[in-house]
Amino acid sequence: MIKKIGFVVLFTTLSTVQSLAHDFWIHSSSYTPQVNKLGAITNLYTGSGHIYPIDEVYEAKAEFKIVEGDKQSNLDDKLLGYKAVLKNDGNYLVLGKTNPAFYTQYLDNKGNKTWKAGTKEGLDNVISSKQFNRFAKAIISVGEAKDENYSKAVGQTLEIIPMQNPNKLKDGEYLTIKVLFNNKPLDNVKIVGTYSGFSNKGDFALATTTNKDGIANIKLNHSGYWLLQVEHTVKSPKDMQDKVDELFYSSTLTFQVQ
Repeated sequence: MIKKIGFVVLFTTLSTVQSLAHDFWIHSSSYTPQVNKLGAITNLYTGSGHIYPIDEVYEAKAEFKIVEGDKQSNLDDKLLGYKAVLKNDGNYLVLGKTNPAFYTQYLDNKGNKTWKAGTKEGLDNVISSKQFNRFAKAIISVGEAKDENYSKAVGQTLEIIPMQNPNKLKDGEYLTIKVLFNNKPLDNVKIVGTYSGFSNKGDFALATTTNKDGIANIKLNHSGYWLLQVEHTVKSPKDMQDKVDELFYSSTLTFQVQ
């Protein structure tokens, strides 16, 4: 019985640590769903892993919302084929936010590197300790979608904002994005991107960096489903220095190029 419990604890811990290293995104079965008598219907999924758009099921808890104009509504805590029925023309934002998770690497009493899914509190010989925070945004355009809700800042700690509606762009056109951290432009940060079918190994199709105003231009050189991602790490504030050394943030944006 002890061995069995130990295996379950080890498996759970491994799953938690693996999830920290995985990307986090929202995928829609259609980013430009057609309108019928019921409205525009699309299915929403939480993406996790490294192969976009479908890799692994995201097991941890997360918070999801859908934004229509100035209205925000909560969605299921796990998007596993969630059917969204969108009644009005316009651009909708589907938002995801993971619960903060912790990872600490340290030397055990034999001098071996080991880790735990938690803070560094009570540990000696800590190598590194991080808090992980992940955000996701998907843009869904219904009908003419003439509004500019796609470019609305929604207050994600790390946020990617498109300056044009990416669902209206075509293969070969450029998308301008702005990256915000704590609602301020984030300069000189790396942006990576990929599209469905580019790689089955998790490779990215492009990389660029933001300028001093937090802006970057990205050439969308393929039609289909797209994902953009940014990561940013900062030192922990004074009130958290006894728990972790750094705070890690990642944010993704998904859409569909015509």
